[in-house]
Amino acid sequence: MQGNQIYLSAREVAEKLGISRSGIYSLIRSSDFPTPIKFGRLSRWKIADIEHWLNTQEQKTFAN
Repeated sequence: MQGNQIYLSAREVAEKLGISRSGIYSLIRSSDFPTPIKFGRLSRWKIADIEHWLNTQEQKTFAN
């Protein structure tokens, strides 16, 4: 894993978003949710990508 980057597991992303782990994969299939970076069999998400996605969702909500 790269230095200075913080990566989250599916469990950690799910906790941050308040959804289930399977909910994460549903988001990946149905929206612009960040795809994970694969480290062998492990899936990890950059925390910066998750935070950017959350900010985009907030902007979409307030724009409507």
